[in-house]
Amino acid sequence: MQFLPSFIRISFYLLLCINGFSQIFVIANTESILISIPKDFPATRKKNEDSTINPLPHILLNDTAPAYTNKLTLDIPVQNHKTKRKYYIELLNLQNNSNYQIKLCWSAIHPLIIDNLDWHIIPPYTVHLDSPSGNEDPLYHFDPVDYPRIIVSVNIDTHLFLKNLHGRSAAIGKEKLPQINISVIKTFLGIPMDLYPIVTYITMVVIAMSSIYYCYTRSETKLSIVS
Repeated sequence: MQFLPSFIRISFYLLLCINGFSQIFVIANTESILISIPKDFPATRKKNEDSTINPLPHILLNDTAPAYTNKLTLDIPVQNHKTKRKYYIELLNLQNNSNYQIKLCWSAIHPLIIDNLDWHIIPPYTVHLDSPSGNEDPLYHFDPVDYPRIIVSVNIDTHLFLKNLHGRSAAIGKEKLPQINISVIKTFLGIPMDLYPIVTYITMVVIAMSSIYYCYTRSETKLSIVS
């Protein structure tokens, strides 16, 4: 029994190291924010597919599907004369009085600089979006609606991608465009729902290892008493 505290400490440090290494690799190609939908926020509508105006990229949340299916793959255009752009993504079918994680993932093979990840509630009847930086960012127009919209904004810079491309003497037209996967994941108690299976698995492994070790040390103690 005297070795049980040491075993628990070793298990804890092992899990801590695994988590630390995972964070090191995740930071390299992942950005995320948490958003909180107000309790009195009106229900967001489904996308109007008949819109005649260029629509925003959007993610339609489906609570009956696994969390990882609520995502959008965004192709990032690459131009030598303009490397930094602002992108807007509309979130649809979110539940009021709920919390969500917005996560952006991209491949380390296609290095990108991503910053200013944020979210906004756009007032009703707004027909365009433009950032304070003016002409550097694209201007989006969409049909005015009588309810507020939830918009995610992010700045994406392809400078490093172009630098890597020129270093390999590759042509822009022949190289695959970088892509970003944008996911919307509902959270519970501050933890994204897609992490609960992992947390449950780790907890079960620790409990099983502790139980096995406890039974082993107990049997050893009984044998020593008998002898």
